Amino acid sequence: MHQNIVREHFLAFELNILNRKGNCVWRIVWVAVIWNVWIHRNNIVFSNMVLDVLEIFTSVQEKTWAWITCTYRNSQFWYSDWCLNSIICLRSIS
Repeated sequence: MHQNIVREHFLAFELNILNRKGNCVWRIVWVAVIWNVWIHRNNIVFSNMVLDVLEIFTSVQEKTWAWITCTYRNSQFWYSDWCLNSIICLRSIS
């Protein structure tokens, strides 16, 4: 895939209901999805694992919550909040 296409997809990954900072944080989700799909793909190819969409989804939730709460120390939501309503969590980051 050409790097400009990846860059354009990344920059297009935003939500109109979030402010600028919220969309910067939202892009962490994009990175986590791409990262986890890549890692899972490598496990399938090199370790003969089988596709497990639930594992990918759960890993994305865990990583995004960890990355956001470590990067934005003022984020005050629990992992369970993130799993239940991530948009509200994103809006709470100032």
